[in-house]
Amino acid sequence: MVFIKEERRKVHVERFIPHDIEPSFGVDRIVYVTLEHAYTEVNGKPLLKLPPDIAPIKAVVLPIIRKQEYVSIGKRIFRELSSVGIKAIYDDDGAIGSRYAKYDSVGVPFAITIDDKTPIDGTVTIRDRDTKAQIRVKVNDAIRIIADAISRKLSIMDIARSMGLQLIIRE
Repeated sequence: MVFIKEERRKVHVERFIPHDIEPSFGVDRIVYVTLEHAYTEVNGKPLLKLPPDIAPIKAVVLPIIRKQEYVSIGKRIFRELSSVGIKAIYDDDGAIGSRYAKYDSVGVPFAITIDDKTPIDGTVTIRDRDTKAQIRVKVNDAIRIIADAISRKLSIMDIARSMGLQLIIRE
């Protein structure tokens, strides 16, 4: 049973102790600061410039079109990335430009693109999220290059210089 009683009191002094907890430990502040620092907009489009070593997804594999030979190469690259511990995504749906933009906005630092030259000469392009620069490398070298870029904190430009590769820059 519940009884409700209304009462009036005359209070001369009321003490109030604030109950505000301001923790100075934990990972939440670090995450917020990192996200705030990494977020930017380019031409009105969001871009999350997470460093490759802390980005949750390191690479995306993008066949330029959904043809069987492109898809099989892309899925093989995706499996190889996963087998060496590199978190990757495979996506073959939609226009390549919109897929680049989608994964740039969530902070994926590298995109491996399977294009018209891939079935012919066995090369793919690796695209850097921040500079949009690309390098063309052998399929077998792509996984090693991305692993090196992540572990040694190298950009695509650094990799191109060290390997003597030509940079492809598209606007």
